[in-house]
Formats: sequence, structure tokens, C-alpha cells
Amino acid sequence: MPKKILITLLAVVLALAPVCALAAQFSTDPDAIELAAKSILMLEVYDADNELLATGSGFVAFNNRTLITNYHVIEGADWMLANSDDGYEYMVTKVLIADEDKDIAICEFMSPTDLTPLTLNIDGDLKRAQNVVAIGNPMGTVVGATNTVSIGNISALYQDESVRWIQFTAPISEGSSGGALFDDQGQ
Repeated sequence: MPKKILITLLAVVLALAPVCALAAQFSTDPDAIELAAKSILMLEVYDADNELLATGSGFVAFNNRTLITNYHVIEGADWMLANSDDGYEYMVTKVLIADEDKDIAICEFMSPTDLTPLTLNIDGDLKRAQNVVAIGNPMGTVVGATNTVSIGNISALYQDESVRWIQFTAPISEGSSGGALFDDQGQ
């Protein structure tokens, strides 16, 4: 191949590299979003009398046995059932740790699942105007165990005592509590 053609080809590849990088963003990749949604579950929270107390969302993280949700979703729970988009049900039998002030609960499934843990953004390298994707299960059993997806951006980041807040524009509805908010790297 003549040197001039090789240099031209290289210039075209380098010029297209940013376009390819944009195509790999999570918020514009429906296949990646579909895959991530499989690890976000609709929670049914029951009391000791088997009465439904609440519904909400939760997601699998760390390993295939750990579920993260909001504390207010599981408050007062005696037992919980987690429903997947694929129609599978998983028993949540243990609360490993819960913090009412930070509104977080880390729970454990009765047994290992076939669900893929989501990758957490532990660097905290978020910025205003970054794209985000919210996945959750609004309205619980009314809609069924089907996650909804909405896209927006980070509008503000701030700290209030020991809690770090992320304000975002992706619309969410009641029942989405405990769902996942993804950055454009899919974390």
C-alpha cells in the first residue's frame, strides 16, 4: 500500500475515533441498557402477616447474592420478594446492613442468583451535565415486573452533612426508589 494512502487511511481512522467513542456511551446503547435492566428488580415488601407493605426497586451489586435498595423501601419488612423483568422471583431473606439516615439497605437473597452484579462508580467522578440513565420499577405491581428507563443529566452535586446528593433530570416515578442511576460508562 502506498505511503500516501496509508497516511490518509490513518487520518480517517483517527478522525472517526471520537465518533466511535460516542457510540459506546451507555445512554445511547439500548443493548447495554437492556442488559443492565436484567439486574434491577421490582421489590414486594411484606409484613409478618403476609400483607403487602410496599413496592420499590433494587439492584444486584457486589456478587449475585447481594441486593441494594433504599431503606424506606424495606422499612418494617418481615420478608421480601424480588421480581425480574424476565418473570423470575427471588426471595430476599436477610438485611445485611441498613442506614435510615442515608436511606440505604444492603440485603441478601436466600440463595445465589443467575443475575449479573452491576458495576458501581466508586470513584465518584461525576460532573454536572453528564448524561445519566435511571432504571427502576415505578408503581410496582400495577405495571408488573417491568423496568422503565429514562435518560437525563446531572444538574447538581452537593453534600449535606454525611450524605452526598446527586440531582438529576431523568424523570422517575413513585416505586422507582432503590433503582439504579447509571453514568455514561454504565456504572
